[in-house]
Amino acid sequence: MIFYLTMLAALLCALMAGIYFAFSVVVMPSLRRLGDEQGARVMQQVNRDILQSLFMPLFWMSSLVCLILLVGGQSEMTMFASAIYLAGMLGVTALFNLPLNNQLEQARESDIHEIWPHYLSRWQWFNHIRTVSAALSALLFVTAA
Repeated sequence: MIFYLTMLAALLCALMAGIYFAFSVVVMPSLRRLGDEQGARVMQQVNRDILQSLFMPLFWMSSLVCLILLVGGQSEMTMFASAIYLAGMLGVTALFNLPLNNQLEQARESDIHEIWPHYLSRWQWFNHIRTVSAALSALLFVTAA
């Protein structure tokens, strides 16, 4: 059973890493090129749409499987991979990316030119952390299996 959970964790973490990687190398650079107002508006819509997408079940399922493997404590490698994922993906999302998304959502038109460049650089930095954390966790889960 633990083997299958570990492989499921590897798959889910790899999928999440791929999503975050796509944001880091395609989506955010494209939004930067759109300019402040248009980039911010598109990102606001992405932030709304993602809540209704397949991303959310993947986000929560990957977190739950990692939590089970962390608490289950079958091996140090799975516990380490789970801790990296939960801190580097779930923790960073909750502490940094979501507050930035909320700030952007509540921004007034007149503030976009000030908020957007700050949002872009900080959000992308934290997204890189999520990408690396998810990818490293996937690799460690495969190694542990």
